[in-house]
Amino acid sequence: MSTVVLVGAGDIAVSSAIELRGGGFDRAVVLTRGRSSSGESACAVLTEQGYRAEALRCDVSDWDSLAAVAARVDGPVRALVYSPAGDRDFRPLDELSQDAWDRALDVFAGGLVGAVKAFAPNLTRGASVVALSGTSAHSVVSSMHLAMGSAKAAVERAVTYLAAALGPAGVRVNAVASGPVETATIVRGLDDAGLDRLRSWQSAVTVPGRLARPADVGRIVAALCGPQLEWITGQVLLADGGASVMPPDQGPHSMSGLLSDHGRQA
Repeated sequence: MSTVVLVGAGDIAVSSAIELRGGGFDRAVVLTRGRSSSGESACAVLTEQGYRAEALRCDVSDWDSLAAVAARVDGPVRALVYSPAGDRDFRPLDELSQDAWDRALDVFAGGLVGAVKAFAPNLTRGASVVALSGTSAHSVVSSMHLAMGSAKAAVERAVTYLAAALGPAGVRVNAVASGPVETATIVRGLDDAGLDRLRSWQSAVTVPGRLARPADVGRIVAALCGPQLEWITGQVLLADGGASVMPPDQGPHSMSGLLSDHGRQA
């Protein structure tokens, strides 16, 4: 039995597990806060893919909660994919509260460390941890991303320290920083005009000429969890379709002119 733990039940996490299925993974444990039925919905999709899947509830900002749920997961874990939903409370500096700032750091960076600490005894030699980050960790995509971008930057730094900590046990830790991805969250966060502008912009600045799909990132996550990339650890893979290397009038900074503040999700 090969187990993957998904911290978060979003489209990218589920797509990652689907891609891992071809690598022999057959059990999925999906962790969510339980505020919705997202965990159960993810399990239904994964069950259709041949997984034995179960949804468990925990608060990633509470390390005791993570430790308690990890204790319920028996047997070795071969992969842990960290992609929590977070509160996505996008606010500029003058509207940002300390609680919102603390929450972003606790969920994204603190939660990653807490999850790895809790599941470390289960992670078998050769296992991989992959955290999902974003381009907001590398550049200012909007004034609304102060907390989110800073938290994701902290995730990426934590990855290097976690890789050093788990390396002697034969466990690799990496991150994938993606550009905008057409997930259900982004679709809900944008009106039709905003979504059209996002698709148009990404069509212009990416090599594939389109907005990324969850499976695009899921395949990268799965590759990082496989033996072909066992020589990579402590790294952040930028997966933005080439947008970051485009000229200034086409690259990431043009996002500010394309998306409304309410809908920015990168």
